[in-house]
Amino acid sequence: MYVGRERENSPTTRMRKLSALRSFFKYAHVKEHIIDVNPTADVDAPKKSSTLPKYLTVEESVALLNAIKDDRQSKTRIRDYAIVVLFLNTGMRLSELVGLNLESIDPEVTMVKVFGKGSKERIIYLNKAARTALIEYLRERLDPRHVRTSSNAVFLSGRENRISNKTIQWMVQK
Repeated sequence: MYVGRERENSPTTRMRKLSALRSFFKYAHVKEHIIDVNPTADVDAPKKSSTLPKYLTVEESVALLNAIKDDRQSKTRIRDYAIVVLFLNTGMRLSELVGLNLESIDPEVTMVKVFGKGSKERIIYLNKAARTALIEYLRERLDPRHVRTSSNAVFLSGRENRISNKTIQWMVQK
């Protein structure tokens, strides 16, 4: 195939291009009756190679947690630490973490209820490290001396609104 050999397109790129052609020829054949036969009907899609997700090594994870712990200038150090510990220990998605509400956490802080992809509800059990970090953060989060909001969100921004995806991405990048 030209795009594979000559253009050296990856399987993902070839699949995207094939999908566009299929849509075009299906429209020309079925909707507009411009052509009698759909030439892409019998074309097989290229095999997509599966890739493993990127992850941190144990040393990189420890270095990240230590960097957050050692940042004494940060006003959000406890919150940031809890966020990273939850990511590292639960495999929670960013959208699930941002969407966490106070009532999603059970009273003993042993599990959290999250809404994942497709609005599917799932329960994530917390290990000791995640529990400890979350309890420490909730102690600060629920203290009326520090937080004066009626927001139901677990993680708050500096303006005491629900934290955004971008804020968390920026914090982890930093």
